[in-house]
Amino acid sequence: MTHTYKVTGMTCQYCKASVKEGLEHLEHVKSAFVNLEAEEAEIDMEQHIEVSTLQEAISKKYQISKKSDFKDTSGANLQEQSKFQQLFPLFLIFGYITVASVLLNFSSWELDSFMFDFMGLFYVVFSFFKFLDYTGFPASFQMYDPLAKVLPAYGWIYHSGFSTIEFLFLGIGFVYVSFYGPVLRCF
Repeated sequence: MTHTYKVTGMTCQYCKASVKEGLEHLEHVKSAFVNLEAEEAEIDMEQHIEVSTLQEAISKKYQISKKSDFKDTSGANLQEQSKFQQLFPLFLIFGYITVASVLLNFSSWELDSFMFDFMGLFYVVFSFFKFLDYTGFPASFQMYDPLAKVLPAYGWIYHSGFSTIEFLFLGIGFVYVSFYGPVLRCF
């Protein structure tokens, strides 16, 4: 028998693989197919397994529920709330970068200095996202890049053709926030 469940909290290919692996290690599960974009898991099982057991098999970061349970008390779909929850870390990081840039330039405020520090911190922090899930980056890239959504090949070209881009971002970020930054400001 095959059942489809809603799985929230997945943001990348690593998340997808983690959920799939956790579910497939359960007794009586023949196979599990996890769809990152649809936030679903299709589980082929020998006998019915309770949702609580499925939840225990995956990280607490992810929430699994029956598709019929995926409504709030007003009957509205919770997927929008889940998207915000998934994007909240990005907003938080963006906020920290902005606050850090303001604090670095608070005493002698200059917009160009603020922007150099902001871009430097941005490059350093966001270069690490590619390091977190190097092989799954192209599929994750499609979730937030409009061009990669329309042209999936663009994500693969970006990934394989410029596989050193994360090192470039990291290097540019360090140059921006280091003492070499003022040299760049001259150009």
